[in-house]
Amino acid sequence: MAAGTAVGAWVLVLSLWGAVVGAQNITARIGEPLVLKCKGAPKKPPQRLEWKLNTGRTEAWKVLSPQGGGPWDSVARVLPNGSLFLPAVGIQDEGIFRCQAMNRNGKETKSNYRVRVYQIPGKPEIVDSASELTAGVPNKVVEESRRSRKRPCEQEVGTCVSEGSYPAGTLSWHLDGKPLVPNEKGVSVKEQTRRHPETGLFTLQSELMVTPARGGDPRPTFSCSFSPGLPRH
Repeated sequence: MAAGTAVGAWVLVLSLWGAVVGAQNITARIGEPLVLKCKGAPKKPPQRLEWKLNTGRTEAWKVLSPQGGGPWDSVARVLPNGSLFLPAVGIQDEGIFRCQAMNRNGKETKSNYRVRVYQIPGKPEIVDSASELTAGVPNKVVEESRRSRKRPCEQEVGTCVSEGSYPAGTLSWHLDGKPLVPNEKGVSVKEQTRRHPETGLFTLQSELMVTPARGGDPRPTFSCSFSPGLPRH
């Protein structure tokens, strides 16, 4: 990495997330286990309860009972206390989970959950960074691309890359620790989002180009950060 370009900062707002079981909206990290409580169900057999799932793995409502068994046990199974256990949640597990149970007194109770998942990406990195920025003097990248989309005095700082996020999230650029706003004061950003066809995770790219001011620091410090996308509840 060239001098003057800082390693991408890793900014995560984890307080927005958390697999807090018991609420209607549940958010869980991909690959982690998840337990959903069946409210009002007897804590041990005999039990009268039924779980229904409508997720990316099902074409319609899938019914699971305490008896269990079969291939679904590796995806989701009912525990002895009536809770539903998912050993490793994935993107296909996003959807609706419902439990209907009868307690010892014959009272019927229902539990409804909407499950969404997330994945934290790897640390963002700045690649193809410029070595120096000088007002009025195009760097090599701009000189080669002058006939394309860049303006004559616009210089490319580099490309920030973040891999493995879900939902996609966003990348932001900073100059000396202060946020840069695209399309303001000579700042332009070209963004690209790709989704892996097998894992469903996202790769983000953000290419920063600036028009340096005369008399400014020829070796400013740029950094980029990742902000998570909010699950779609």
